[in-house]
Amino acid sequence: MDQPKGVENQSATPATPEDHSGTERLKSLADGLFGVVMTLLVLDLKLPGRIEDKDLMTNLFTGEYLNTFFFYVITFLTAGIYWYNHVQIMRRLKFIDQAFFWLNLAFFLFITTLPFTADLFTKDDGSGFNATLIYSGNNAVIGTLLIIVWLYASRGYRLITKEVKPYEIPLTTLRIAVMPTTAALSLVTNLLFGPGVGVAMYYIIPAVMSTAVGIAWGRARRKYEGILAGCRCLLATPFSCIIATRARPLTASAMVWGRITVRPGMRENDGGATGTERQGNDCGSDARQ
Repeated sequence: MDQPKGVENQSATPATPEDHSGTERLKSLADGLFGVVMTLLVLDLKLPGRIEDKDLMTNLFTGEYLNTFFFYVITFLTAGIYWYNHVQIMRRLKFIDQAFFWLNLAFFLFITTLPFTADLFTKDDGSGFNATLIYSGNNAVIGTLLIIVWLYASRGYRLITKEVKPYEIPLTTLRIAVMPTTAALSLVTNLLFGPGVGVAMYYIIPAVMSTAVGIAWGRARRKYEGILAGCRCLLATPFSCIIATRARPLTASAMVWGRITVRPGMRENDGGATGTERQGNDCGSDARQ
């Protein structure tokens, strides 16, 4: 099988068991690190002092504690998105090299600061302007580093497998760019309109951009792999996939319930496809072609 252009110039030796072992160990490190970071976030959920039973519900669902809880949810989901995107990168790799390792280490360095920057925000007694700058600035750095990690691995198929289709590379970049774009817009709106609007960006921008990426991914899969593959793309919402594939209502309903199946041998007749089943599609679930 011919190698993609540029691969032979990047590595003269094929992947070895040691390379595979290094990939698995990096995955384990990432999973453990994200687990610790996401657990530490909950330590900020503390009530000030002792509270009488009759005032407990009032303190939980009003005032400062409610704001702290919402910010905890934002940070937890942000960390989860970073973890998911890192998983999508790692599962496309055939091996890792030293440069990729150090890029990941830089990414992990700033990931571990998420609980600290979140704690700064929740304990800021002022307007929250500077705390929002630090929090969003840290998120912008984290997201940018993850984009660099992906671009390094995918350029010329340097580290990724040949099973990754050409259209997946730019779309994966767009998917990873959701959070750093959100952080950058949060920085700008914080400077122009204050920290309240800056924090609100974390509710609005990810939903809008994820839906847009979902539509783009659905259309790309429909174009290169057929309409059923596009329908299976549940990255954003069922509604965005319906728009992306322009499927009939019956097909769209089947997509939502995950009941789409294809007769054996159908892929052999679809543009020279192999007829094999690809495990772990781009939306986080298996797709039968």
